[in-house]
Amino acid sequence: MKVINSIENFDEKLNTSIALGTFDGVHLAHKAVIEEAVNSEFVPAVFTFNQSPGGVIGGSKVFAIAPKSVKFKLIEKIGIKYCFSLDFLEFKDMAPPEFIAFLKEKFGIKKITCGFNFRFGLGAKGNPQVLKELCKKFDIELKVIPPILMGGEPVSSTRIRTLIEQGDLPKAKELLGHDFSYDFTVQSGNMLGRELGVPTINQVFPNNFIVPKFGVYASKIIINNKSYKGITNIGIKPTVGSDKVSSETNIFDFDGNLYGKNIEVSPKFFIRAERKFCDTEELKRAIENDIEYAKDMVY
Repeated sequence: MKVINSIENFDEKLNTSIALGTFDGVHLAHKAVIEEAVNSEFVPAVFTFNQSPGGVIGGSKVFAIAPKSVKFKLIEKIGIKYCFSLDFLEFKDMAPPEFIAFLKEKFGIKKITCGFNFRFGLGAKGNPQVLKELCKKFDIELKVIPPILMGGEPVSSTRIRTLIEQGDLPKAKELLGHDFSYDFTVQSGNMLGRELGVPTINQVFPNNFIVPKFGVYASKIIINNKSYKGITNIGIKPTVGSDKVSSETNIFDFDGNLYGKNIEVSPKFFIRAERKFCDTEELKRAIENDIEYAKDMVY
């Protein structure tokens, strides 16, 4: 899949079937939209933004569910050949007709797919009904995907964020259709885990990323396309203190230097809440118990 971050010098002549949306997390409803674009005689593509339009327009922080690298990997897996991930600020003042005319001219759009609640154009004034009229004008096929229901409610990024914040990652996985995961760069820490005999990789959560409920999780780690089990503590390390929210993962049956690498971690099951221990010996015993518990789990 080609990821295009700037169209300034993009001059490929394409006839595309293009999925429009933010696609944060690429959950089941997003997949339905993207799969509709793939199931076409035209070149399957996605048009999305580097920022959350809601966050820019609304002024409130919108927490991402997947890093861009994970998001792109999920989109590619569905079958997309081109992913246009562009700067929202360059498009936010385009009226709906101007926006669709631009896409038609630049990407040779033959078919558009979107969700039932898709909004676009200046002031988010464009909706599926407006899009239907514009597609008729520009001779573009349109497919609007209805809500994907689970538990009687539409699958949505808002529902998934709430589940992640509650630590209910198995339920979040049901709505996502895949594991919640992140692949932040491994950074050097205070080496306490190594001193305790349980070395960990340290990954700091960006300010704009969703943070699961603080605590210890049984986790899955992907290193060089190989899967490992482990335990991950998410929080602020109250026993030793930290000013950053981080993910510290002990990887079972692995020994190697991962500093500076982007390692994918999927917290799978909540084991216990983060807590402050009296001393490092009590902390070590708790970690050892967590490891034994996680090793016996099936995941």
